[in-house]
Amino acid sequence: MIIKKTMAVLWVCMSVLAVGLGQTKQVKGGTSTSGVTKALIQETLDAWSTMDTNKIAPFYSKAPENIFFDVAPMQFKGWEEWAKGAQNLFSDYKSFKLRLATEPIIHNEGNWAWGTYLWHVDAVHKDGKTETLDGRDTAIWQKQGNRWLTVHEHVSIPVSMPATENK
Repeated sequence: MIIKKTMAVLWVCMSVLAVGLGQTKQVKGGTSTSGVTKALIQETLDAWSTMDTNKIAPFYSKAPENIFFDVAPMQFKGWEEWAKGAQNLFSDYKSFKLRLATEPIIHNEGNWAWGTYLWHVDAVHKDGKTETLDGRDTAIWQKQGNRWLTVHEHVSIPVSMPATENK
C-alpha cells in the first residue's frame, strides 16, 4: 500500500513538472515564432546604439508604474523617467555600440517572457576618449497587442574584484 501511494505521489509530481516545463519554453537563437527572440533583443540593443530615445521607445511599455533598474541612477520609474536619464547619459557620447555577448536565455509563457543575457558596449565620448564595458541584463516582456514590450529591466555591470594571492 505504501508503495502504491508513493508511486501515485511520484507520478503526480512528475506530471506537474512535465506540464510546467511544457509551458515554459527556453528559446535560444531566436527560434521562437510566438515570443521574445534573440533577434528582438538585438533589435532593442541596436535601438539603444542609435542614442535616440524615440527609436528606443517602441521596445518599452509606457506604463508609469514600471520599474527599470540601471547602473546609475539605480532606479527609474516608468519609461519617461528612463528616457530622460538615457538622454542625459548620451549627451556625453559621440557613439555607443551595444551587442549581445552571449546567447540569451529566454523563457516564453503565454503573453509573458523573461530572459537574461550578457552584453558588450564600445563607446566613444565626445572628447574622443573610448570606453568598453561588459554588463548583464535581466528583462521581463509582456505581449501588448502584437508587440512584445519590456515592462521591467535590470541592467548591471559587475564590480571589479581585486586580484587575490594564492597561499
